[in-house]
Amino acid sequence: MPSPMILEISTVVAGILGMKAGFPETGLVKESEPLPVENPESLPLENSEPVKEKPNEPENGKRYYISPMCAPDNVLDVCATCCESGTMIQSYPNREGSNQRFIAEKHGEYFVLRDEHSGKVIDVDFGIAENGRKIQIWEYNTSDVPAQLWKLIPTEDGCFVICSKIDEKFCIDIPYESKDITKVQLWEFHNSPAQKFRFILA
Repeated sequence: MPSPMILEISTVVAGILGMKAGFPETGLVKESEPLPVENPESLPLENSEPVKEKPNEPENGKRYYISPMCAPDNVLDVCATCCESGTMIQSYPNREGSNQRFIAEKHGEYFVLRDEHSGKVIDVDFGIAENGRKIQIWEYNTSDVPAQLWKLIPTEDGCFVICSKIDEKFCIDIPYESKDITKVQLWEFHNSPAQKFRFILA
């Protein structure tokens, strides 16, 4: 009788010959081929959110509609298309009027926002930074008047917070996040959609 070692060798040889001849394998385990691995960067992440980008700063000398995030169909508007100093700024449906277009004029790190219709600029009433203070148009004085200078702080919502140079804790605000026609005011920043604005090239 053949020894156990001879039987084991015979089984292995038969398995090899069977594979070469296309017969079923006998006694051999074929190593599985590795599965293709996808690029990890292409795999979706669980609970992943779209990448948000901050907006580009308005271009000096270009005209813009300034639309509040809380009322996307509205824009900043000089009330009644008036040209008088002291006329209030309001949130109003976009009619593409010249009193709704503002020219962005760069002054260092700040902007002057000039009403195309009247030639006057957005201004804080009496130059006082306090909650509820009126936002209006006024004759442009000089680039050194804080009441007429605004810092545009970009947000990850694609908007800007329009902060006053008088006190940058205060910014242009839509009362109660209203979607209706309403006056615009100065208010302390609290990260609300009422305080975020998109600059839409006119």
